[in-house]
Amino acid sequence: MSRFHSTGYSKEEDKFLCQVYIEISQDPITGVYQSSDRFWDRVAESFENGKNPTWSERSKKSLRC
Repeated sequence: MSRFHSTGYSKEEDKFLCQVYIEISQDPITGVYQSSDRFWDRVAESFENGKNPTWSERSKKSLRC
């Protein structure tokens, strides 16, 4: 179990979430100029679009926590 999420997140999901988080936070065009809410919208959208189809759907709140 990950120490960052409730049960149910696999190591692969955690790794992918970290990759998405870093990619979006380091975006030189919008990374600095986006609100926190918009940032997490983008993380949730990218996570959902790129995740393994066998993984559970995760809410923005779940990903953020």
